[in-house]
Amino acid sequence: AMPNIASRSDPISGDSTTATRFMAPFYPVAISNLIDGIYTTTFYPAGVSFVSGTGGKMASWRLSAFADEGGLTAADQIRATRQAGLHWLDLRNVEGVNVSVLPPDHAARVKQQFDAAGVGVNMLASPIGKTDIADDFPAELQRLDHLATIAPVLSCHALRIFSFYNAKAALSEDAFEAEALHRLGELNARAARHGLVLYLENEVGVYGGTVKAIEKIAKTLRGPNLKLIFDFGNFHVNGVDAMEAWRALAGVTDALHLKDNRLDGKQVNHVPVGQGGGRVREILADAVRRGWSGPAIVEPHLITSEAWVEPSDAGRPPKQYRELAGADSFAIACAAAKELLVEAGASTD
Repeated sequence: AMPNIASRSDPISGDSTTATRFMAPFYPVAISNLIDGIYTTTFYPAGVSFVSGTGGKMASWRLSAFADEGGLTAADQIRATRQAGLHWLDLRNVEGVNVSVLPPDHAARVKQQFDAAGVGVNMLASPIGKTDIADDFPAELQRLDHLATIAPVLSCHALRIFSFYNAKAALSEDAFEAEALHRLGELNARAARHGLVLYLENEVGVYGGTVKAIEKIAKTLRGPNLKLIFDFGNFHVNGVDAMEAWRALAGVTDALHLKDNRLDGKQVNHVPVGQGGGRVREILADAVRRGWSGPAIVEPHLITSEAWVEPSDAGRPPKQYRELAGADSFAIACAAAKELLVEAGASTD
């Protein structure tokens, strides 16, 4: 294995650390380290990227993006994804159809195009749970059942979900929490029966949008079929210091949404990651130091797009990006994310 020496500073302590990155493309490797007085040996399979030295193992992160912000058709999404240098996309809308209602035959045609281009589906970005707690819950279960029918068609069993608003019902805090956790539990159980894995986003204004609620969800529901997304921009909009949230939630974070924004009073302005208040640069560096790995998903929001603008979505694109074509703004967002990941020392596939 050929080493590559890299240095970086710890974003929390400020200490400078040096690590050696190896890649074992053809054979497994054993690395021994003296850590806290204990001499340990770790075996890494062929093809795994890792770090030897302060910081420990660094597994590869899967870099993906919401490709419907780069184009509405399957062909346009493929083109935007490949031009951005990515091999994975998150499927939310394609050819005017949301993934939650995408017919199986349509899904099969899309998958054939993706396969031909060498693009994989990282996650099905469903709107499940982006409804009010007063709304019909069986309809959410039906959405999940439908997604279970197209998941094998798309070779993707990971689904993004949300955790419900409380605007219509205006339940008490305790009653809202109890009902939200109940519904998430039902979704979790049904996902397990379908062989699906749910990824819960910390959306603005929903039950699971605060550190306290996410810690409760992690304690009671997180497991093989329900995992947690850390969205930098959403924490910032919620008035939460993203680094403080990360310190609390790093150990239960299973995926990252690379989204950032600036606040101008009550107005949210979306910007490329690293240019807003989400403390993305610091957190990514700390994630690498911790040996975190998982999906890292770019959510651009740099132009107004029918792909993502809904009444519940807060924020607007910055002035300098509003007139760009979707593929161009998508490329800018992905380039900013890739630059930060390289700077942090993350290895992506």
